[in-house]
Amino acid sequence: CIEDDKLTPAQAHTAESILAPASMNFTPKRGRGCNKCQHTGYLGRIGIHELLEINEPLADALRSGDTVNFSNTAKRQANFKRLAVAAMDYVQEGVTTVEEVIRVAGSIEH
Repeated sequence: CIEDDKLTPAQAHTAESILAPASMNFTPKRGRGCNKCQHTGYLGRIGIHELLEINEPLADALRSGDTVNFSNTAKRQANFKRLAVAAMDYVQEGVTTVEEVIRVAGSIEH
């Protein structure tokens, strides 16, 4: 029962705070509700994952207990994707909505 949707100003602000401006060129989707989804617009669950391979600089930061250095070093890793960005990837693919990302993971760091 998926259909095109429009973001509210608040949802657009959240999406823009997470995504690069060039990544905002997508049509959001929503489920209008049907018998298959129990009229919720959603069916099933999907995980949002953040994976970070620990290298020597990250291990050093962990050993020293320097959480600020660890966080900053992690963000500079070539293959690191923040959790909020991973969630918004699903929005761009039409798998879920900005509303659901905000509801389930509202405390995700932007």
